[in-house]
Amino acid sequence: MENSNSRAQDSAERALVGHSARPWGFWATIGFSCVILLAYFAAAAAVIAVFVALGFGQDSSRDSDEIVAALMENGFAISLSMIVSAFVGLLILWLACVVRKNIKIADYLALKSFSLKALLFWVGILILFNLIIVLLSYAIQFQDMADLYWPLLDETRNRYIFLFAALVCAPVFEEAFFRGFLYRGLAESKMGVPGAIVLSSFVWSIIHLQYNLDILLIIFFLGVLFGLIRFHSGSVSLTMVLHAIHSAWSFAFIT
Repeated sequence: MENSNSRAQDSAERALVGHSARPWGFWATIGFSCVILLAYFAAAAAVIAVFVALGFGQDSSRDSDEIVAALMENGFAISLSMIVSAFVGLLILWLACVVRKNIKIADYLALKSFSLKALLFWVGILILFNLIIVLLSYAIQFQDMADLYWPLLDETRNRYIFLFAALVCAPVFEEAFFRGFLYRGLAESKMGVPGAIVLSSFVWSIIHLQYNLDILLIIFFLGVLFGLIRFHSGSVSLTMVLHAIHSAWSFAFIT
């Protein structure tokens, strides 16, 4: 009887997070997550390093700081670094899932279909979230996103490749990792769903080092919203689409 109750409780806990198979445990999830993020940032740094080397090759008299500063406004270089880092991050993420036996990647990362009704409902919630941010902007002077991104969008060619990186590559990797892999491992640990939502949102916010504290707070609460959507819908595919929609909303005010 006791074993039966234990199995029933375990099944109930798995049903709570919407899956039937076990992911990596807490510490393995943390370890793999660190490796994934290190690979992600290393790939981005490697792309920038290549452009720095090319800059020296074209003009060896230029100072390295000057070259790096120019690259930060180079839409092609930044876009390429985003695309490559997302690809590398997804590759390591895929490997971390593959080596965990008896669980399909689509199940691990909650890559599930969703209904049009669910999409429209959560788009409405996302619009409400953004309207609240707009209202807050009248009382709080947020970081000017135009100053940060307009140099990357100034040229037509760079604009398209940057939007591809920001609206496709970034949402796919970030949602697969934060609301997929990291959330899944944390949610089925002693932290539970609330802890998984909060911690994954916190880590997601602090990797956006290009923003000031005010924008980081917005990203954190947006992460909490995406975490709630992932929990209630059971679909990371949905949060990927919503992430892209939110980014498109943000860039619409810049372009």
